[in-house]
Amino acid sequence: MAQPVKLLIVDDEPVILKSLSALFESTGYTIYCASSAQEAIQLMEQELCHIVVSDIKMPNMTGNELLRYLKDINPMCQVIMMTGYSTMEYVVECLGIGACDYFLKPFSDISLLQRAVIEAGERVQRWYQVMQDTFKVGVSNG
Repeated sequence: MAQPVKLLIVDDEPVILKSLSALFESTGYTIYCASSAQEAIQLMEQELCHIVVSDIKMPNMTGNELLRYLKDINPMCQVIMMTGYSTMEYVVECLGIGACDYFLKPFSDISLLQRAVIEAGERVQRWYQVMQDTFKVGVSNG
């Protein structure tokens, strides 16, 4: 049986939260939105989301700091970073910390982000299936 995938979208711009939430409604994922890094951490601690799509440039906490917190809470979480401000060094650093993908805003092709989220969801489902098959027990998804 497939586990319900939980997707957390983090951005301090309400229009981005609303747009991405609407974009991913059709995936069947449970969608959560956070308008700050602190709110994202609280949600992650309560809901243990499987996928996070997060802006990097937000007030009070850098994207890399948030990424580290999220990976501490759930090391298997698939984190996709997005930003309008980037350097190659920052991309490499994010991927080194554990982001599974990185996108520049404004999106040149939103379907690429959508595909990255779907692929992350497929990975999560495979991992839960392997755990379930390996341990022959129900796997809690948080």
